Amino acid sequence: MYDIFISYAREDLPRVKELLGILEKQGWSVFWDRRIPTGKTWRSHIGQALENARCIIVIWSKYSTVSDWVNEEADEGKKRGILIPILLDSVQPPHGFREIQAADLTDYKSGQSSEVMDSLFADISLLLEQEPKPIVDINNKYIPDNQLYKETGKKEKIKQSILFSKSKFIIFGIVILIVTIAIYSFFHIRQDPVIKKVDNVSTSTNGGSIEKTDDPGRDIMAGDQNPKWLIVVSSTSEPDITAIERKCAELINSGFDVKIIESKDYPKLGFEFPVCALGPFDSKEQAVIMLRRVKGKLPEAYIKQGR
Repeated sequence: MYDIFISYAREDLPRVKELLGILEKQGWSVFWDRRIPTGKTWRSHIGQALENARCIIVIWSKYSTVSDWVNEEADEGKKRGILIPILLDSVQPPHGFREIQAADLTDYKSGQSSEVMDSLFADISLLLEQEPKPIVDINNKYIPDNQLYKETGKKEKIKQSILFSKSKFIIFGIVILIVTIAIYSFFHIRQDPVIKKVDNVSTSTNGGSIEKTDDPGRDIMAGDQNPKWLIVVSSTSEPDITAIERKCAELINSGFDVKIIESKDYPKLGFEFPVCALGPFDSKEQAVIMLRRVKGKLPEAYIKQGR
């Protein structure tokens, strides 16, 4: 199964290859070779890749708009709600596709940063993340969407069955969690002292011993804080942070939501002095999506776990 299927006219192959390379650098698998191997048919090679693709990109140009093959492949993407149109020439898409917003790359220059290209990557990422997992039957066999649609009502029944099973599992898990918390509270909460953090000194509320900790961002009893991820834009190894402040001010004036991060608040950064960063983000996935959006204008940016 490919992440992306590219539909295009053969005359546009040189331009499509450049776009292919950019997409593959994002880590996506792309089907683009329209040559049918010996012994294969269109349906067994190209048709199968089209049906299994998670995203269908159609390249509209002066050649592809009159291609029956491209129109048929684009219609498949439209029916499944996974179509991403791209304009390489200043043309109108065929009837039936004009109401779908297309990414206009007619003015795109090779090797240059482009807001349209950044938005295109973000839209593809969002589509691939929301794509549901394949539906399986009780024998763990994949059921194609077109087969389910042929059997009236069967797809909806399978979805309802899966949702009902998941709901029962979630409810059972919640009950087990509540019982576990109740048992733990009954046997332990009265015996365990509450340890608070005051100026790097841990004190026990039951009059017990006082313990020092070298980690300013961590309570002894509470454990590590929730993981946070940052997109580091600029850092310094010098105590003078004037350059960092100036960099942050420039980026803020350019519309970036950056701020100065204190290293003591994010011990896993590994920096002794403040850094200019975007975030924090609750997950690495969120940080990756944002990095793709700003990478064109901030090529030096990279992801780092803060805590």
